[in-house]
Amino acid sequence: MDQTQNTASPKEKKRSNAWNLAICGAAFVLMIGYLFIGKEGSQILEALQRFKIEYLFIMLALMLGYWLFEAICIQILIRKFWSGYPFRYTFTTTMIGQYYNCITPLSSGGQPFQAIYMGRYGMPASASMAVLLIRMIIYAFVTTMYSVVVLAIKLPYFLSLENSTLLIIMAIGGFALNAVGIVLFCLLGFWRHGTTKLAHSGISLLSKLRIVKDKDAALKKTDEQLGGAYENMRFVLKNPGVVAIVVLITVVQITLFYAISYPAYLGFAGTPTVDFATVLSTQSMVSMVAAMWPLPGAIGASESAYVVFFTAIYGSKTLADLSMILWRVMTFYLNIVIGIFLTLFLNRKPKKKAVNKK
Repeated sequence: MDQTQNTASPKEKKRSNAWNLAICGAAFVLMIGYLFIGKEGSQILEALQRFKIEYLFIMLALMLGYWLFEAICIQILIRKFWSGYPFRYTFTTTMIGQYYNCITPLSSGGQPFQAIYMGRYGMPASASMAVLLIRMIIYAFVTTMYSVVVLAIKLPYFLSLENSTLLIIMAIGGFALNAVGIVLFCLLGFWRHGTTKLAHSGISLLSKLRIVKDKDAALKKTDEQLGGAYENMRFVLKNPGVVAIVVLITVVQITLFYAISYPAYLGFAGTPTVDFATVLSTQSMVSMVAAMWPLPGAIGASESAYVVFFTAIYGSKTLADLSMILWRVMTFYLNIVIGIFLTLFLNRKPKKKAVNKK
């Protein structure tokens, strides 16, 4: 989140993004090739002919709802820091964040680039980074709680599926990763002295191992970042009403995202034999697996997890494969297409910058 600490040159950033984008493009080609080369054409054609176009529009509407609710959550937080920032700017930078999350490992690029584009619209880095970090905390909290519910209710069902053991381990790992992050932020809010002391001890150890070359600079940078994170955590604790609203909206938002697989299921399966809650829980497991995979967009892990888990729902691997491709286009590649357009368009400076009305 700290833009000042990113020493990569613009040329290096462009090269890295181009490489990640190439990986995504290659994955899409391989995904399509795998389906049509490895499967019987008659089965695919029959399934595609049976699929009703209205389900495609429902999937698009759910994805649009996910984007809108993300922008609304960010806008609610922005009003506490920079009240003059218009919603159209928020929605645009939200889509920029979705794009960079897709093409960077572990969805790590979205927030830094959102902060950059917010700066182009007039918002200072201190405000944008505070908003985005708080948003990250709340989103991680909600997804983790979602995972808790799914694991508590549906774990025996997932353990009964064939070829699912490794993926379940990865899913639990993804859940643990989010949980650890939340615990660390809570420590910052309630145990700042202890957290700082632990961070200093870690830096001292790395310095002795000669992994950290400039100990004093590392300590200073760490104190600044912990201080900023502490203030953001204080905001969360001092504004429970705002946080509660954003949490509730995020629950709806994530539910919409996980529900995108259901219209695909209705379209390909014909008469449904599995309830909505099971599909929703299955999609949650897929997302938990993706959280552990370091490639951009969790390429490979997302597709594999989806096919393994949804084959049990469809009763057909071919239908699960078709559904996976449609789901991936909606939730991943569509973000990339829209993001490319917006980043090219936003290379121009905005005609009017936002002004804080406080």
